[in-house]
Amino acid sequence: MIRKSVRNRIDQYLPKESFYSFHSITSGSLLGATVIFWQPTDFIIFSVSFPYRYLLFLFTAIAIVGLLWAIVSLSNFDPFGRKQISDYLQNRKTETQDFVLRGPYKITRHPFYFFILAMIWLYPVMSVDRLLFALIWSCWVVLGTKLEEKDLVEEIGEKYVKYQSTVPMLIPYKFINNIKG
Repeated sequence: MIRKSVRNRIDQYLPKESFYSFHSITSGSLLGATVIFWQPTDFIIFSVSFPYRYLLFLFTAIAIVGLLWAIVSLSNFDPFGRKQISDYLQNRKTETQDFVLRGPYKITRHPFYFFILAMIWLYPVMSVDRLLFALIWSCWVVLGTKLEEKDLVEEIGEKYVKYQSTVPMLIPYKFINNIKG
């Protein structure tokens, strides 16, 4: 939904400045509906027990901290588009942000997606429905990331191409290898 082609279609019906608010409300509603209408199964593929269960919960907590780190690293984090709407209502031009790398964006280009995928896959009980959810969500994230990357190259240009050549897209394998070695 965040792709330029979709944004252009939505901009035909709503003020351009309301896109992020519309995106947040729509995405949140669809995710909420998925959670509400999801049909869990009792068929367990595997279940991790003590002490590894607590280790997975620790990794999940680390992923939550990673999400917070990613938010703090973005100086203009505004997931609901409040600043754009406020600027629009006050007839101010919204400032564009420069391409700046800080925090987790130095080890993976999409830390939000990485940490969310980590939380999904690190759950200590894997049922058939949870596996289905994890697979579908993972495919959705990878596909969306690849499409988003095309837009970012078009929007940012050579700086982003260089960034792509030095920082992994989702899995921070270069960072992990540096820790090992």
